Amino acid sequence: MHRRFKAWRDSKRHSCQRTPQDPEMPRLPNPRPYALTPSPSQEQIATLAETAPFFRLPLELRRKILIHAFGKRTVHIDLVLTHPLREPLNEERSSYRSTNPAYRFDNDAGHLWPYTKENLGLDKSRPKYWQWRGCVCHRLPPPRFKIPLDFHSYIKPGDDRCCEGWAAYCALWTKRSDKPDCCWIGAMGWLLTCHQAYIEGTEVLYGTNTIHMSSKPLLTNLSTLIPPRSLSLISSLEPVFWLDTHEHQGTAIPNLQQLEKYLLILDIHFPRLLSLHIGLRLDLPIIEDTRTKIKRRHAYVWDMLQSIDAFVQRRCEQREFGHLRDPLLLSISQSAYKDFQNEVRHNDQYYVKKSGVQVWRPLSPGQFVLDDEGEIANATANNGYWIWGDYEDRYEMEKRPLAMY
Repeated sequence: MHRRFKAWRDSKRHSCQRTPQDPEMPRLPNPRPYALTPSPSQEQIATLAETAPFFRLPLELRRKILIHAFGKRTVHIDLVLTHPLREPLNEERSSYRSTNPAYRFDNDAGHLWPYTKENLGLDKSRPKYWQWRGCVCHRLPPPRFKIPLDFHSYIKPGDDRCCEGWAAYCALWTKRSDKPDCCWIGAMGWLLTCHQAYIEGTEVLYGTNTIHMSSKPLLTNLSTLIPPRSLSLISSLEPVFWLDTHEHQGTAIPNLQQLEKYLLILDIHFPRLLSLHIGLRLDLPIIEDTRTKIKRRHAYVWDMLQSIDAFVQRRCEQREFGHLRDPLLLSISQSAYKDFQNEVRHNDQYYVKKSGVQVWRPLSPGQFVLDDEGEIANATANNGYWIWGDYEDRYEMEKRPLAMY
């Protein structure tokens, strides 16, 4: 009996020892071995122009070329801890795992094909590691398609699934276009060319694109992962934050401490924001779940909105920040938005669009003025902001298998 117990104990001990530990998160070297962005002298630039024809062009023209290559888009920057993807199989019998376009599964929303978890699957025989994920965002149609903001398929940052391999309008960008775009950003080769290419390239990459970030490990460790200069260049941002909730008298209350920490991250690392769309995903418990409907606990969002009010006011008033150019967009979880919309629908201080898709929350006592299209003509960044809901529950329903009868 004693021998059996000892063998069982040893086997448990060895199995615990074999459990792999998660790798340490990557970080910028500290101190940096050398400056990536030195200030070049006129002599260095002249020498570079003699050896590289591109740098003989005027700076304005070089910038236009780089913007055309990888600027003025919405791009994803994320960091995740997961297993590597399985290797593709270039065989006719494996269309999902093939890299041959002839075998591509015909799905207009298929993004980053075939290098996604859905297509290749994860190789769980290999350990997890930290992976940078970056791609061009195709959740919205190209700019030439002028869809109104209240269009029912205007997908919010919190609903974005580009990095998972699904983007609603990917085909409009990559197939049905005179100038097809790519799912990949394609900037790394240029940035590695030389110091001057890195300087000019990062100014375009971070300064002209809208940057989408939804990875909590990335957002909470920005100072150790992305150079401060690059963060300071960002003028348009789509961060997605996840907030816990606690129950109070049958109501879900968002965690304000978490929210304040996230807003402080924006204040510290993004001083030059001109345009900001915050996605808040609230952890709202499901209290009723049927085949056709999901009902979540009622959310009390008023304290949360007061924190957002204070954030907007300091971003517009304090000198250390580049004042917001556009009114803030705040998207919150679908069920929380419906609760909020019902509470303010008959409040004259708020403006609810006819479609119900957006609510204007005023920050000043002045009256808003509507134009012929029902938009607020005098909306500015410091007199209010827009609130709308995402499609969290709709996507939850779509993921479920169809019922068989």
